[in-house]
Amino acid sequence: MKKHFKILIIVLLIILILLSMYLLNTRLENFSIQYEIENTKFDLKDYENIPITDKIYENIKDLINNNDEIKTGGNIIINIVNGNSGLGSQLTLFMQNSYQLKELNPKIICLPHFSVNTLQFKYHDKNYNNSFFMYYKRKADITNLGDYKIYFVNAGISDIPFFTSDIDTMKHEPNNKYISVFNNEYEYIKNNSVIKGISNIKKPLIGIHLRSIAQKVAHESEFLSVSYSDRLLKLKEKLDNELKEYSVFVMTDTNDYLELSKSIFGDIYYFDNVSRIDGQADIMNVLSEEQSGYKLGLDILNECFALSLCDKVYLTKSNILFIIATMNPNAEREEL
Repeated sequence: MKKHFKILIIVLLIILILLSMYLLNTRLENFSIQYEIENTKFDLKDYENIPITDKIYENIKDLINNNDEIKTGGNIIINIVNGNSGLGSQLTLFMQNSYQLKELNPKIICLPHFSVNTLQFKYHDKNYNNSFFMYYKRKADITNLGDYKIYFVNAGISDIPFFTSDIDTMKHEPNNKYISVFNNEYEYIKNNSVIKGISNIKKPLIGIHLRSIAQKVAHESEFLSVSYSDRLLKLKEKLDNELKEYSVFVMTDTNDYLELSKSIFGDIYYFDNVSRIDGQADIMNVLSEEQSGYKLGLDILNECFALSLCDKVYLTKSNILFIIATMNPNAEREEL
C-alpha cells in the first residue's frame, strides 16, 4: 500500500512539474515575441553594393561646387554616406540631402550608403560595401551601372529646411515632402514573422516607445520634468477609461523600461530577442564593435515595424517618428 502511495505521489509531482512548465512556456509564448532573421546572406545587386573607390565630398555644397555636371548632367549616381548618428537620424539626413539634389537636377539618382560604423551608427555589416539595401529596397532597379558617373558625399544637414520633430509627423512640411519622395523610391523590407506575431495579438493593440534617459538628457531634457512612471500611469488611466480592454506592445532599448511597463500594465508584448541594456545609458555607447552590424539595425527596424502595425502608437519626439513614417505614414500617433 505504501509503495502504491509513493508511486502516486511521484506521478502527481511529475504532472505538477509538467503543468508548471506548460503554463510558463504558454505565458512566455503569449507575451514575449521573437522575430525571425529571414536572411543572413545577401545577393545584392551591383548598384546596391557599390564600393567607395573615389573621393568622399565633405557635404552637398562641396560636391556641387566642384562638379558642374551635377547641376545639369544625366546618368549620375550620388551615394550619400552615413555619418555619426543613429539609424533614424541618418535616414532623415539622406531624405533631406537627396531632396535638395533632385530639386537641383531631377535626373540625379541618390542612393543611401550605409558603410561606416561609428560610435553612434553601428548597423553596417562589414562583409558588404553598403548595408542599406539589407533593410530597404529600391522600387525601380538601376541597370547598366557602368554607364553612370558615380559620386560619394557625406550625409549632413544641408541649407534647406530640416525635419520638424512633431508627433503628427506627416502633417508638417517639409516632413511630408521628404518622406513621401523617399517612400516613392524606397520600400522597407517587411519581416513576415513580425506581421504574424503582431496579427496574433488581441486588438486593439497600443504601441509604446520608451527612449532611454541618456537620449532624453541629450535631446529633450525638458521631457524629464515628468517621469516615465507618471506618464505611463496617466496613459493606463486614459486607456482603461476609453477602451476597457486592450493589448500593449512596448519598444525600448532598456530592460528597466520593460520592467516598469510590466509593473504598470501587467502583461505586455515585446520582442525578447532584441539587444537591450540594463540602466539608463545610451545603448550605442555601451554596445561593443562585435555587437555592431545587421542584427542591431534589424532590432530597431522590426520594433518600429511592429509599432507601425499597432492601432495607435504613443511615443516621444525622436527619429523613431520618421522611421515609422517610412513603413506606415498613416500610423495614428499621440505624444506620451
